[in-house]
Amino acid sequence: MDKEQFLQGLKDNLILWDVGRMFHTRLSDAILEDLAALGIESADRELTTRKDCEEVALLIVAQRRNMDEALYSDCMAELREIKDDMKWLASKTGKRVMAIERWLVAARQKAKESFPYNEIVMGRDMMEEPDNLVVGIVAETREECNTIQNTIESWYPPIEPNYKVYIVSEQR
Repeated sequence: MDKEQFLQGLKDNLILWDVGRMFHTRLSDAILEDLAALGIESADRELTTRKDCEEVALLIVAQRRNMDEALYSDCMAELREIKDDMKWLASKTGKRVMAIERWLVAARQKAKESFPYNEIVMGRDMMEEPDNLVVGIVAETREECNTIQNTIESWYPPIEPNYKVYIVSEQR
């Protein structure tokens, strides 16, 4: 396996995007536009607590007679999704995963700055438990790899990383 195959294999099996962006904290722009067209603008806000969701749900129920069934249904479905996201984020697993994700966002930037000439891929394995951490490193020598690993350890990952390494000098 060459370096490119190693890297592609990692990238294909890791979650490499900021998962935090997947969670909803407000109704979608399309729904907010439809509500605004009906004069319902107080639903356009961050929904960070169950109480926030309940207040917006009560507002939508109170205005139901002014909206078509599809809009009402879409509003309620999005509110359920937001509540489900809140519930997961508050769970033990959600808290651990988000701690890993916050660390990953910062660590990826540090890795680019600290090791601009090395390929370092960090993410969570899609096939493992959600709270896992994989760090892939391409280094010229074992010593260089150890330096990178020690530096990453000094960034205090929230869980023990599973390191996958490709040492160029050992492949020749």
